[in-house]
Amino acid sequence: MLELPVAFEIRPTLKLVRGRMFNPGTDEAIVPSSVAQRFANCDLGNVLKAGSERWTIVGIFDGRNTPYDSEIWVDFHNLEGQIHRGPGASSMVLRTTDAASRDRIIASVKGDQRVKLEGKTETKYYAEQMQTATPIKYLAYLVGVMMAIGAAFGAMNTMYAQVTARTREIGTLRALGYSRRSVLFSFLIESVLLALAGGAVGVVLAVALVHTILTGPVGTNNFRTFSDILFNFEITGPLMLGGIVFSVAMGLFGGFFPAFRAARLKIVSALREI
Repeated sequence: MLELPVAFEIRPTLKLVRGRMFNPGTDEAIVPSSVAQRFANCDLGNVLKAGSERWTIVGIFDGRNTPYDSEIWVDFHNLEGQIHRGPGASSMVLRTTDAASRDRIIASVKGDQRVKLEGKTETKYYAEQMQTATPIKYLAYLVGVMMAIGAAFGAMNTMYAQVTARTREIGTLRALGYSRRSVLFSFLIESVLLALAGGAVGVVLAVALVHTILTGPVGTNNFRTFSDILFNFEITGPLMLGGIVFSVAMGLFGGFFPAFRAARLKIVSALREI
C-alpha cells in the first residue's frame, strides 16, 4: 500500500516486468505476475473491479516467489478514500540497515506503552499468516498416512502371492542347504527392490505433475486478514529423497511377514506343493 517507488526501495528484489508504475492519486494499480496469471481481468490494461471500486492495471511486477505474489498495489490515499476509511494504516513496513537496528526498533515498539503496536520481522509476520493453512497441512498428513497404510498392505499382499506361487522353489532352496535366514532376506530384498522401483516411478510422476499441471500458483483464504494467500507446489531434492526412503520403509514393513512365512515353510511340505 506504500506509494511507489518507496515500495520498491524497501523491497529491492522486486521489479516491474511489464507496464509502468501507477500515478499517485489515480485509480491505477500494479499486480504481481502470479495474480495476473491466476485471476481473470487482472492482466495489463484490464480494469479490476472490487465492489464499487475500479482500478486500471498499468503494471505487472515480479514477486520473486515471495508473499508479495499475493498482493495488489494501489495508491494508499486513493484506497483510503474509496473504502471510506479514516487516515491511518493497520500495518507499516520498515527496512533497517542491519539486524541490530531491527532488534532495537522491535524492542522500542514493544516497550512503548503509548501505542498499541507490535513489531516483528517480515518472516515471522508471514509465518503467522500461513497458520490458516495448518488444516490443509494436517489433511495432507492424514492422506499420506492412509496411503502409506494402503501401500504397506498392498506390498504385503503382493509378497504373500509371491510366496504362495513359489512354494516349491522355496522348498528346493531349503533342500539345497539354504538357511531360513537366507530365504527371509531374499524375499525382503525383493520386496524392498519392488518398493524402490515404485517409489522412483512415483517421484517421476510427481515431478511431471508439478511441471505440467500444477505450474500456476494455488491459493487459500486467510481467515485472519480475509485475504488470499498464493503459493506454488515444488518438488525439492529432500522431498524426493524422503519419498524414496518412505517407499523403502513400506517395502520392508510389507515384505517382512510374507518373508517370515516363506522362511518358516517345512522342506517336505514345500516340495509336495503343486
